[in-house]
Amino acid sequence: MARVRGLKDIKMAVRWIASARGTRDRELALWNGMGVNVHTRSTWYVGSRGDEAEVLRQAGNLGAYVLVERMTWAAQANQRGLEVLVPGDPVLRTNYASALTRDGREEAVTWHDWLLSDAAQAVIAEFSLGGVRIFTPENGHNGDGRPPRT
Repeated sequence: MARVRGLKDIKMAVRWIASARGTRDRELALWNGMGVNVHTRSTWYVGSRGDEAEVLRQAGNLGAYVLVERMTWAAQANQRGLEVLVPGDPVLRTNYASALTRDGREEAVTWHDWLLSDAAQAVIAEFSLGGVRIFTPENGHNGDGRPPRT
């Protein structure tokens, strides 16, 4: 669920709805954008069911390629030969945002303001899972003034 009720910015709402659709829709859009109809490629393209972690495990068992979010990959206890092959393409970026949907809630304003601060951007940049940095802050830096590593 995209949770757009109460937003005042339609463009932001549409972005949230689009991002809530998930990695599968993004993958299909990439194939379609290259003129490849994967539904006619049954000899090499296999659709899979389940959450991203389950699909990643299936890909590992099959020795297949899969498009998943970096956090899903990094969270796998047994990466069994799975590796990130094409990191850093902006097409694959998932944007997260903080938007105030109710005016006057002091806690919400404080949290929102903190998320936009340099201190929060540094925390976001440094967050890692299993030694893998997960997020790139909106300011595009790693919290230390340098561009992000890909």
